[in-house]
Amino acid sequence: MGVIIPNGYGIYKPTLTLDGSTKIFQTAVLFKNDLSSPPVTAHAAIRGYWTTTGAPHHAAQMYIGYTLAYSECYTMLGGVLYYDLNNTPVVGTKASSAGTPINTSIIVRKLTGVVGKRYRGRIMLPNTTVAEGNISQAGIIDSTGLGVVQGQYTPLFNSWSAGSYPPYLGHSVSEVAPTAIIGLEVNSKVGSMPHRIRGF
Repeated sequence: MGVIIPNGYGIYKPTLTLDGSTKIFQTAVLFKNDLSSPPVTAHAAIRGYWTTTGAPHHAAQMYIGYTLAYSECYTMLGGVLYYDLNNTPVVGTKASSAGTPINTSIIVRKLTGVVGKRYRGRIMLPNTTVAEGNISQAGIIDSTGLGVVQGQYTPLFNSWSAGSYPPYLGHSVSEVAPTAIIGLEVNSKVGSMPHRIRGF
């Protein structure tokens, strides 16, 4: 069952590719549309948080070969679902002598401060920034690598949550309202991911 988009909320969905279109990685994050803005306005703001200098999808933060191919935004306003597409690519420029396997994912926990499995969420994205040498054979990111990637997500969250479209954790039942996210925390252990992954 998918996540419900309540009225006044939306979804931001970036799509990354590796070496052109050979591998595709997708994720999605719910946000609250405090201004009841059309999707093009909300989209521009949220994409800006993700692609600004130092953010996860800024060109200099992604290894060569990775590209933010496009991003999509859906907003539910007055019971009508609206859509916007931005297909301007952001091409990674970060050099790497040794990258991790393409199915290695960085796991980012969505912190809500609410107890219960229902209030836990995560984002899984390909490892576009941590060198293989900073990850042990057991899949543990060392303090150097963890500092690099957390150093992307902390300012991303700070900017995003302070704006007009703060991130929320979505749920699959309408009786449970979306839960405010109070932080993004990078897991020290990497995961493995299929080529298409969604996380709300």
